[in-house]
Amino acid sequence: MPRLLIMNSPFGYPKTDGQWKLAEKLEKEDPFIPVGAFRFMLGLTLKTAPDTPDCLLYPVDMDFRDAPETYVFYAEEACAAVSDAICQRYEQEGVGEKLNLHIEPSMMHCYALAPVFKESKRDFNKQIALLKEM
Repeated sequence: MPRLLIMNSPFGYPKTDGQWKLAEKLEKEDPFIPVGAFRFMLGLTLKTAPDTPDCLLYPVDMDFRDAPETYVFYAEEACAAVSDAICQRYEQEGVGEKLNLHIEPSMMHCYALAPVFKESKRDFNKQIALLKEM
């Protein structure tokens, strides 16, 4: 395992009805990746590779037991609909203290990779500082 994991708007499919509804609500905040695309990609995956394990599709089923220090940056976007599932899995696996989750309102998908706005510069610089510390 690496010592550090930095994720910008990480993707995972919603699994529950509540997660799908939240994705639809958040899509209105940042329509960069429409929820219809999620549904299409999931359907295509399940059709072409029906034996894909749930742990590769849904964050709620992922294994984070040996996760390193992790920083996750989301905008208010459909991808963030699974952020609670990620937090729950980290807690269930006993590594909740290693997860640093940040959701930035009024930003676009992967905002922290484009140091243009005050908020994106702040979080971009945070990531650079984390990498320099290694």
